Amino acid sequence: IETVDPYAIRSGYALGVVLGYEMRSKDLEYALLRKLAAEWRRIIHCFRGDFYPLTPYSLDEESWIAWQFHLPARDEGVVQAFRRQGSDAPARTFGLGGLDPEANYRITDLDAETSATLSGRELIEHGLTVKISSRPGAAVVHYAALGR
Repeated sequence: IETVDPYAIRSGYALGVVLGYEMRSKDLEYALLRKLAAEWRRIIHCFRGDFYPLTPYSLDEESWIAWQFHLPARDEGVVQAFRRQGSDAPARTFGLGGLDPEANYRITDLDAETSATLSGRELIEHGLTVKISSRPGAAVVHYAALGR
């Protein structure tokens, strides 16, 4: 039985994505697959922006890896974070790049479907905290400037 794995699918987000599932299967988690496909459509334009690695590159199973794509012209972007199998840390904080310190940003956790407003200065200086309860697990956070 094939499973729809958010970690694997989010790891493969790119400007073009192929999801090669057996669509005749009655056991496939179609609701989750539709959610992840909609998520990809919602954020993919951000992948044309500036890239910021938020952690050092590592294949270590005890670490997190995260990155950010930022569209300067729209003052909007996305953070992707991955908690690996061996990581004991359920949360990490990442200082974001490219933001306007004078702007306020609507931060949306695409799993929890919750939003908060934080200043650019806070996100740059104190960072964005991402929580992932599962191991391995992945999170996607979208942000957009609200203005000054």
